[in-house]
Amino acid sequence: MKKNTALILLSCFLVLLFIGCKDKKNEGPYIDIVPGDLVIPAYNNQKLVFTINVLSDYQLTSFIITKKFEGGAESVIFDSTLNNSSFNYQWAYTTPEVNDEDLILYFKATNLNGIESVVGKRLTFSGNKFTETTGLKIYSANSGKEAALNLVTLQPVALTAESAVRDIQEFQADTVNTHLSNKWISPSGCQFVRFSDYDYGNASSSSAKAAFEAGIKLTEIANLAVADIIIRL
Repeated sequence: MKKNTALILLSCFLVLLFIGCKDKKNEGPYIDIVPGDLVIPAYNNQKLVFTINVLSDYQLTSFIITKKFEGGAESVIFDSTLNNSSFNYQWAYTTPEVNDEDLILYFKATNLNGIESVVGKRLTFSGNKFTETTGLKIYSANSGKEAALNLVTLQPVALTAESAVRDIQEFQADTVNTHLSNKWISPSGCQFVRFSDYDYGNASSSSAKAAFEAGIKLTEIANLAVADIIIRL
């Protein structure tokens, strides 16, 4: 009975020893990417910075980054040959200027045994992120000064300028009153939507377009007040 017990214990020890001595040659490199989110909101023409850390029990031979749109082919956008067991790098990527499709980035590390590890990040786009401009001035239509704005050049223009460049114009029905009427029209043919609940802090071309399409389109906007948000398309 003692012999049988000894044989069982020996067998268990051999099994444990076999498990403990498992060959790691089939294990791939470990990849850690910051930001850690698998889905990352992005804007067009935005600079994203990724912190990359790769560790391996065996020598690393390469690290590449590819990009791929849904249904499209992968293309390599970063390629590095390695000869050590760790890799640390900060990589900056500028997103496409015009794009509304999800874009997948694949981070791939390969070790000396030919084993590859892959981490994917999906970028979801919200159009172009808006930048804020301040200091624009518009005067009363009867002031003799520039009473219109060209929103392409962000420059004030006179009422004598051609209508195509007068995107926003102050409208004053009284030909004598030189005070601002707090009413806008658009000789260039733009429409206005008053949307004071719009998320201005996270404004993008996509969200502005959606808000405009959901609102009431006006050819003139009256009773303008401080803190009003007017979307013009």
